[in-house]
Amino acid sequence: MSDPSTAGALTASYVNGSGTASWAWNNAGRIPREYGRNDCTNFVSKALYNGGGMKMRHWAYWQDRAWWRNTSWTSWKKNSHTWSGAQNLFTHLLDYRQPGYVNRAYNLRPGDILFFSWKKDNDVFNHAAVVTGNNHGVVSVAQHGYSAHDTLQGIMARHRTGPNPIEEVGALRPRSR
Repeated sequence: MSDPSTAGALTASYVNGSGTASWAWNNAGRIPREYGRNDCTNFVSKALYNGGGMKMRHWAYWQDRAWWRNTSWTSWKKNSHTWSGAQNLFTHLLDYRQPGYVNRAYNLRPGDILFFSWKKDNDVFNHAAVVTGNNHGVVSVAQHGYSAHDTLQGIMARHRTGPNPIEEVGALRPRSR
C-alpha cells in the first residue's frame, strides 16, 4: 500500500487538466479580450493558471523559460511573450513543462492544449485552444476564436480549404506546474 502523503505530493506537481478545461468552458465568451481578435493564447494561459494551477515562472519577458502575467498598470509590458503568443507558449510548454505530445484526436482529454498553424504562417503556431471534452473522438474545445465553444472537427472543416487552410495541429498535455 502506498503512502497517501507521497501520492498527494506527486499529484500536486501536475497541472490539473480537468480544472483547466472547466475554467476554459465556463469563461469562453464571457471574459473580455485583452488583445482584440488575437487573444487566444492569453485565454489559454489564464485557463492553465486559474483552472489548472500552473505556476508562473518569472524571467525576462522575452525568454522562453518565462511564463507570467503582469497585472501592474504601470508596466510597459503586460505579459511575458510565452503567456500571450501561441508559438511561444508551445515552445515554453515543450521545453519547460514536461508535456506529453498527443498524436491522435481520440487520445485527447480535457485540459490538453491545441495549437494551430495555417499554410501561410511558415510553420508557426498562431492559434491555441483548450480541449474541454472528448466523446468518442468528437473533441470539444473552448477558445477565444471564431466561436467560444466549438469542436476540433468544426474548426478543421471551416479551415480545410481556401487560400490559407490549416496545415498542422499540435496537441500538448502540460504536466509540470
